Amino acid sequence: MAQFKALLIVADRGGVTGRELSKSLGIGPSAVTSLVDRLVERKLVRREDDPADRRVAWIRPTAKALGLRDRLLETHRSVWTEIVESLPSADRQHLHETCTRLAQTAQGVLARSRERTTA
Repeated sequence: MAQFKALLIVADRGGVTGRELSKSLGIGPSAVTSLVDRLVERKLVRREDDPADRRVAWIRPTAKALGLRDRLLETHRSVWTEIVESLPSADRQHLHETCTRLAQTAQGVLARSRERTTA
């Protein structure tokens, strides 16, 4: 699961530093190094040195990674569509309303969190 999350982060952002990936995944630098090593072996990412800072290495997605991400996301969407569509109409409506309230609550919490960190 960590490789999938890392792949999505790297592919969606077009590349990240090891530090950014560590922070996004909530894991330590040595765990990120091992994770990236496995993704490099599978030819899903490549490391690039930062010309402005020799201490920094960028982790960039390969074309193979982008294609894999797209296929995985499409499969994920298809499975969830099938699951939701199998629910009775009333349950789908309730799920929609609950998810909408959850998203609105999350937006409010995130906005307040940003205000506290920038104040």
